Amino acid sequence: MSKRIISARDNNEKVVIYGDYDVDGVTSTALMYDLLSSIGNKKLETYIPHREEEGYGLNEEAVSELIKKKTDLIITVDCGITSGELISKFSDKIDFIIIDHHEILEEKMPQKALIIHPSLINKNEPPKLSACGMAFFLAKRMTEIPESGYRPGQEKWLLDLVALSTVCDIVPLIGQNRILAKYGLVVLSKTKRIGLAALASVAQIKLAEVSAYDVGFLLGPRINASGRLEHAKKSLELMLTKSKPEAMKISADLNNINSERQKLCERILAEAKAEIESSDKKEHEIYLLANKNWPRGVVGIIASKINDAYSRPVIVFEHDGVEYHGSARSIDALDITESLAECEDCLIKFGGHAKAAGLSVSEEKWVLFNDKLLEIVRGKISQEDLAPVIKIDTLIGESEISEETIEKISALEPFGFGNPNPIFALNDTEVEGVNRVGSTKEHLKFKLKNSGVSAISFGDETPIKDGDKVDLAGTLRYNVWNDRKSIEFRVIDIKVKK
Repeated sequence: MSKRIISARDNNEKVVIYGDYDVDGVTSTALMYDLLSSIGNKKLETYIPHREEEGYGLNEEAVSELIKKKTDLIITVDCGITSGELISKFSDKIDFIIIDHHEILEEKMPQKALIIHPSLINKNEPPKLSACGMAFFLAKRMTEIPESGYRPGQEKWLLDLVALSTVCDIVPLIGQNRILAKYGLVVLSKTKRIGLAALASVAQIKLAEVSAYDVGFLLGPRINASGRLEHAKKSLELMLTKSKPEAMKISADLNNINSERQKLCERILAEAKAEIESSDKKEHEIYLLANKNWPRGVVGIIASKINDAYSRPVIVFEHDGVEYHGSARSIDALDITESLAECEDCLIKFGGHAKAAGLSVSEEKWVLFNDKLLEIVRGKISQEDLAPVIKIDTLIGESEISEETIEKISALEPFGFGNPNPIFALNDTEVEGVNRVGSTKEHLKFKLKNSGVSAISFGDETPIKDGDKVDLAGTLRYNVWNDRKSIEFRVIDIKVKK
């Protein structure tokens, strides 16, 4: 594979890096662009499909157009592993390299392409790397090939991109991923990318103290925003720009798009919850929700929020009048991609992981798909699987909440999927200073009376007043506001004691 890339450089071939419109797709496209530029590829372009007009992955029209433009090699990142039929069709006209981490479907796996995939590294226990993480290891391999010209040590400056993808693509932060994320955050704190520095500034993040939380909840949503509502090439341009004015302009644009996205999601989430509560769907083992006014760019976010709120597998669709385009989120007990494979005859296309997937359904197969998937899921999970569970790591007393405790917790970072922030139970605690905050007063804020520690519970309608005693489950963190740092107990669940 590395030899094919080097030969493309040596023969002055045109190479197109074909990515995806989420954070992993954008960062892996940027990483490969940096790598190939560094080794001297002169004819180098990028291509990211439009989410609504083209959809996910390789598509025939795009590949045909790239061939017309005399492209010699397409390198896909974060897509391509299920595009075997399309790749076979064009393999006599163009070469393909596939760098993907999505689930392999044997009958759709490309036979005429060079492939990097976790299952091909270790079939029994494939590393759960992001696509950008896999591209990083290709860069690492390049440092071992003298004729590549890629010097050992150069690859470490790609780790800022790897940290973004590893945290935002929700791969487990254990093993290699934890190492990549940990040192990636170090590189991100010193990033040479003007665009990332500008975006951090807009998001009011101090890069010197950047955390996995900042990446997952502040930087990631802004990078994703353009692909959700406009075109992801704007975020890619931010990663690659060398111009500070351009970086500031794009960052401001992404910030505005993300604000628009937040308002849109608030409306759709309310509509989706109302549909669940007002129908017999609430008792279903999986929620299938569709609406023509729910843009497909945000249905994944809504699916995640419904999944969290109801502890149910859920698929949220945009119905464009011809097809249903959906995003699925699941629970630990159900491999959603495996379940979708069992009703493949109802689907136009699908792909993903055990807990997340994307799919399209035709108008004429919609009812059949609903009935079939409901039956499949009903046979796979029990009511016990659907019971919401908060896994408490340990009890803690108010007297134990201190900077020393938080410093010990921070040694376990970076936190995320697979390595969650420790959850503490705090029992029989009196509260004071109860207040509602947020634009619609949707968040609950108060203090723990004995320690004075601030606590906040997002989107919490629990009726509570000064002097109440409560049992709490939550995490500990520093809250920084106007350069002042204070300890905060972030509530996950609350029970008012009678």
